[in-house]
Amino acid sequence: MIGIVERYRGLSLPVALCLVAGIFLLDLATPLGKAIWTLYLVPLLLTLGSPTKQAPVWLAGVCTGLIGLGILYSPPGAPPAVFLFNRATGVAVLWLATLLIMQRRAADQAAQKARARLSGTVDIADDAIISVDRAQRILLFNQGAERIFGYQAREVLGQPLDLFLPERFLEAHRGHIQELADSPITVASQRKGERREILGRRKDGSEFPAEASISKLTTDDEPILTVILRDITSRKRVEQRIAVVHAVTRILAEAPTIKEAVPEIIRTICEGLGWEAGAVWELDPTVQAMRCLDLWHVPAVDLTEFEAMTRATPMPRNIGLPGRVWGSGEPAWIVDATKDPNFPRAVVADHAGLHGAFAFPIRLDGATIGVLEFFSRQPHEPDQALLEVLDELGSQIGQFIKRKRAEYERDRLVCELQEALDNVKTLRGLLPICASCKKIRNNQGYWDQIETYISARSEAEFTHGTCPDCMKRLYPDLYHKLAKANPDLFKSDA
Repeated sequence: MIGIVERYRGLSLPVALCLVAGIFLLDLATPLGKAIWTLYLVPLLLTLGSPTKQAPVWLAGVCTGLIGLGILYSPPGAPPAVFLFNRATGVAVLWLATLLIMQRRAADQAAQKARARLSGTVDIADDAIISVDRAQRILLFNQGAERIFGYQAREVLGQPLDLFLPERFLEAHRGHIQELADSPITVASQRKGERREILGRRKDGSEFPAEASISKLTTDDEPILTVILRDITSRKRVEQRIAVVHAVTRILAEAPTIKEAVPEIIRTICEGLGWEAGAVWELDPTVQAMRCLDLWHVPAVDLTEFEAMTRATPMPRNIGLPGRVWGSGEPAWIVDATKDPNFPRAVVADHAGLHGAFAFPIRLDGATIGVLEFFSRQPHEPDQALLEVLDELGSQIGQFIKRKRAEYERDRLVCELQEALDNVKTLRGLLPICASCKKIRNNQGYWDQIETYISARSEAEFTHGTCPDCMKRLYPDLYHKLAKANPDLFKSDA
């Protein structure tokens, strides 16, 4: 009976009153002693759906009065004691039912308020909240889920949860949810609130990183699994950019030369941001244009034609993406390079499957000395926050180039000074030397001792002694003694 009433709880109080009138007419046609009063319970139960709060009480009062009138006008059919007892029981049961109905209405209203509050909370939540049954069919899909996945609730209710998962992960996710659905309550409680990073799939087929937790509620032996999912694309993007900046900073700190650093920087930015190709351009002051110095791309992309044209085509100021960045001194973004009117390589970019593009300047002392340019196979909407980060990175690269140039200039000067010093310390050409005393004439015309002259013009140092010939001439006695004791040391060329 309650189920029927719940199904038709929208019946109004006037309909219930019509039923009461019909039951009263039936009572008037029925002999006393028959329990016709039991039928009054039906319209009384129908008041569960009435918007009037006191409707059950009013209807119970009306029914009580009609039960009393039935005593006066119904045909006789039982002893007075029997039908009076019958009617008194009817009134008691009627009011007991009224009390129970009022309690039920109060409980229903409280539950409705709670559901309304919960529904409001669920709907205003930024996170996606999705409930599924054991078969993983969707029972609840809040507004946060609509915003994140791009579906309306009416499109997905009753559909499988697979709708929101990349196909390559379906089996793993199904197994995980089924395992939780079949697990004991204690195990499910332990795992409640566990957050995992997964990939979600939107209505347009695009994938995004998400953080999800799942909880289990069992009602009437039927588990209901609720997934709370948060789109962490922004957080991942920030983490990605921080990682790229750190990696490039490390390259700038460790690379020995500019030539070795630049290709590594291009590769690091491409791989860190998920872009397929990058090029570095340098200002050539002789032709007043940017020229491509190097280009890197992922192996899976064939850029033969695009690379050849990029290396062969100088970009004057304000022409093409490098020229545009050079002219403005600011980063630039192209959603789809193949459709950009100021992109001379549009045709070859289309052949290579390149669409999205951005570039930022390499600055040195306020001037743009180069440009770093990057390409993606997918069109991308402008990301101003990324450009601001990379613009600052361009200034750091400029400082790195300035430092390396200063180091190169310092090393060059040191080499030149060393070479000059070596040349100064080397004696060359004819030296005017006295045939008798062996003195050497210097540039001022004075005659220097040979050791003085050589010491001033080289790194040689002298120590003095006496050769055997001079010792024989100056000290003959000493010479003969020493020569007799050490004949090999006192050999003479004379």
